[in-house]
Amino acid sequence: MGIIQRLVLERGVKVEISRNVKIDTLVVPEGEQASSFISNFGSLMGNISRIETSTGQIVPIPPSIIPPYIGDDSDSSFGVGGTTTPPKLSNVTSSPVVIGGTVTATSNKSGFLYLVPKTTTKSVTALNTAAAGSNGVRVPVSANVATTLSTSGFEVGIYVVYAVDANGNISVASSDIVVRRTTTTASEELAGLVAKTTVNVADPTDANAVQAALVDGLTVEAGYTVTVAEYAYDATAGTATYKLVVTNDADPTDTATGTAVTTTVVDTTSALEELAGLVAKTTVNVADPTDANAVQAALVDGLTVEAGYTVTVAEYAYDATAGTATYKLVVTNDADPTDTATGTAVTTTVVDTTGPKITSVTLTDAGSEGFGNDVGDVLYIIFSEDMGNTTASLDATDLEDLFIVTDTNDYDVDEYNFTSYGGNSPVLQFVMNGNVLEVRVLIANDGPYNPIMVTDKLTFGSITSGNLQDLEGNIVDGFSPTTIIITTKN
Repeated sequence: MGIIQRLVLERGVKVEISRNVKIDTLVVPEGEQASSFISNFGSLMGNISRIETSTGQIVPIPPSIIPPYIGDDSDSSFGVGGTTTPPKLSNVTSSPVVIGGTVTATSNKSGFLYLVPKTTTKSVTALNTAAAGSNGVRVPVSANVATTLSTSGFEVGIYVVYAVDANGNISVASSDIVVRRTTTTASEELAGLVAKTTVNVADPTDANAVQAALVDGLTVEAGYTVTVAEYAYDATAGTATYKLVVTNDADPTDTATGTAVTTTVVDTTSALEELAGLVAKTTVNVADPTDANAVQAALVDGLTVEAGYTVTVAEYAYDATAGTATYKLVVTNDADPTDTATGTAVTTTVVDTTGPKITSVTLTDAGSEGFGNDVGDVLYIIFSEDMGNTTASLDATDLEDLFIVTDTNDYDVDEYNFTSYGGNSPVLQFVMNGNVLEVRVLIANDGPYNPIMVTDKLTFGSITSGNLQDLEGNIVDGFSPTTIIITTKN
């Protein structure tokens, strides 16, 4: 039987072709039928493996073209046309086959050979349908004659060969035939790869990113894939240990794994990139807004950068009146001080978490002498915020740890024993008016039976905004019970 590998039909030409000729590919004009050009097409269809248009579109071959049984059956007991014994394949080309190559097979009975995807259902209808597609082919076969099937236009995949006799009996499928784009094996592809000595990534701890970088650019033949196995990252050394793996996409059993290699992983993140990810705080809370170190620590606390980078503050300035800090954030690479980035100036509100603050203390020279409840010195304590309005008094015995009160005359007065004046004892009166606290010294006299002349004034000693302690106590000696608490910076 003669073979025509490719026959192109032209409009206006009609031919008759011998039935002893096999046609691998028949090309018909777009929109035309082969029967319009071949006068004996009906009797020739069984000899045509593939029909396509001039633009490469596949034209289905009618399924009802299996020729009548013509003998050559090793099982002749059924006579002509009567056997049910399926044909047997032999001498089928072994795997793999490169796309465009041929598969050779022999059937012990005349009929057809099919090369179709392995997933094709084993039925004449399914085989004919698959053979009419781009990933299948059917050719007529004579008994015990080796016949070839072309893989031209096939996709990468696993295929099998079937033989079908004239009565529609189907052989057992052949062994798998891997159709690929190359004849090389995974081991051969792996042998051609050179592992990288260094890769650059933004985050070395991102295993997926590092592995992608390790295989990026490693070239293998189409139809193979390179991956990474047994991957481990050493953060201290900055290296990744792994094995390269090459796998045949069409045949997962064709896989090759290389030996362990170590590649340096370079962190490409810069200080500038880390700085770009930071958001300056709008408010920070500190116990002492005038403590620059404490405020700057609060400004960077919680700002996260990648390990190996440090955030600090530069060009810091505190505005006590506005209660704000102006500064710039700075990110520095610990391993490379030249890799530093400084942000733009920002302003953050600094909140004093300690409460009211004494801003000033003054003492009047308003002493008096005589009997009765006279007003002595007045201490004015000015606070940083409104403290409300309150009036209360404390007896000297409740003030031992709060104030030191001395007498300017020559009397020897125990600073903690105010009753040494005989029946007299000084009393402090507190008058809170908004943010001003007046602390008044009252001279309490028991009467004429034990008069004590105070020739000068009682004074507060060693009282400043720096050592003024918390004032706290209960009102006694006939005054309404209450509690006064004054919180200071110190």
